[in-house]
Amino acid sequence: MKHIAVLGGGIMGCCTALSLARLGATVTLFEQHPRIMSEASRWNEGKIHLGYLYAASRTLDTAKKVLTGGLRFKPIVEQLLETSIDSWITPQADHYLVHKNSVVGPDEIWDYFERVTDLVCEHPDVNGYLRDISSSDLRRLSATDVDFNYNAEQVRLATRVPEYSINTTSFADALARRVMDDPSISVLTEQAVQAVGSSDEKSERYAIHTDQDTFTGFDAVVNALWAGRPLIDKTVMGRTDFTTHHRYRVSAFLECPLDHSYHSSAVICAGPFGDIKHYGNGRYYISWYPAGLLAEGRNAEPPKTPHLSAGDADSIVAKIKEGLGDILPGAADIISQADRVNVQGGWVYAQASGGLDDPSSSLHRRDKLGLLHHGNYVSVDTGKFSVAPYLAEVIAQALV
Repeated sequence: MKHIAVLGGGIMGCCTALSLARLGATVTLFEQHPRIMSEASRWNEGKIHLGYLYAASRTLDTAKKVLTGGLRFKPIVEQLLETSIDSWITPQADHYLVHKNSVVGPDEIWDYFERVTDLVCEHPDVNGYLRDISSSDLRRLSATDVDFNYNAEQVRLATRVPEYSINTTSFADALARRVMDDPSISVLTEQAVQAVGSSDEKSERYAIHTDQDTFTGFDAVVNALWAGRPLIDKTVMGRTDFTTHHRYRVSAFLECPLDHSYHSSAVICAGPFGDIKHYGNGRYYISWYPAGLLAEGRNAEPPKTPHLSAGDADSIVAKIKEGLGDILPGAADIISQADRVNVQGGWVYAQASGGLDDPSSSLHRRDKLGLLHHGNYVSVDTGKFSVAPYLAEVIAQALV
């Protein structure tokens, strides 16, 4: 029986641990925080990407990279969790609103949307998506075609695309419970991994060095970290040629009275804007990129995690309300009506450079996501939340 170390207790690490355990491996999962699924994997919008967001990646390379993972997300996750995720899925598909300052023009975006829709409908796994999208109808929308108001002076194109999201907090709770309950998985929290080495000079097994101790005897290692992943890769492969972009982002998670009037999900694209997700039952995710970006760095080691006080959270919510509310007045109303507002987030990582306001920035792509093998050491660039379960399945089949 193989003993495999998995580094990182986010969605990538947890899905990998469960996938390995299902195939008969013994797994030790290392997590630097007190709980697994407590950072970026818990606090994000939960979009299960089909590729529509990456209109600045006009070759469709990013759409092709994320599409299979998005279409297979639901069946893989339901098998891992042994339960349905239907109650966590947004009740309506996303509306995409092209901002007047978009880094891609509306005609180019429309052409891109049509090409992505063709990819989606032709994919053999199209029937496995969160909801039935096999006969998706892509069309331009006017202000009278949608059930919410938007500022037409700020929006150059409106359309509905066949993308949905899941409530990440509910999903995180279920995934964490499933991992903690699996007898083949040992979870070691508050263990910040610092290096991966050999158990001894004569052994092909691996050792994990954390800030607390050294753990030996692993037949394989999966580096499923997000923040700081290249640092650990360097201890194994000596690589220093990574293009690295760490960002610490937060958003607002809201609970509202059930009698409110706004029930839609929308994405402002393409650039450093924001979005709103309605998960049903009065629960929302709302973001405005300039308000939620608290730190960023381009070194292999991420900057220090920002401390967020109550006053900071209130200021961020006010900025989200102002920025997103200028385009979607209903989003501002939701914030005003909310019974509870929780500002949370985490580190996100990309092999990219530049900023989202630059059309040539590689942040507009995720075509480098995937696996890097070095013997029985596997480093994973998840790229997007939605791709993790599929990549976990690929890793498990390769290592066990």
